[in-house]
Amino acid sequence: MTPEELQQLPTGQLLRLETMVRAEFTRRGISRTAGSLAGELGEHLTKLVYGGTLAVQGTASHDLIDRQDRTIQVKTRMLPTGAQRHFQFNEDQLEFELAVCLRFNRETFELERAREFNRAEIEDLSTEHETGPRLRTGKAFKNGKDKTELFRTALASIDI
Repeated sequence: MTPEELQQLPTGQLLRLETMVRAEFTRRGISRTAGSLAGELGEHLTKLVYGGTLAVQGTASHDLIDRQDRTIQVKTRMLPTGAQRHFQFNEDQLEFELAVCLRFNRETFELERAREFNRAEIEDLSTEHETGPRLRTGKAFKNGKDKTELFRTALASIDI
């Protein structure tokens, strides 16, 4: 369906279409909640890359326990081309061994960057904020271990 065809649909039909698309992502095992689809996709891709088990929904300290029994916090941003924001960590989210930060392009849904950090790196690179440590996307993608190609391969593997 083209953007022009979508523009012609009534709002109710668009809402039903969105509900059906979300249900299909759930059926495929990509989404577990009604939360951010980008966040859900980030967690799913991290599980494909690192193996292991996704944490119980609502677990604040980590999103995944990988096949090496490490706790991993996943942060995903979907941003317009050129935009810089931050990855927000809550104080209770600093009880992980690794963090994975992913950036998708909002217009194309292309995975632009994937970086891996240990907790000490996150603490060192982040700035304090009243809601908890923040890691700017620009700083994130100049540091850490580049895992972009591994995550792009994982994304390609679920593109049916």
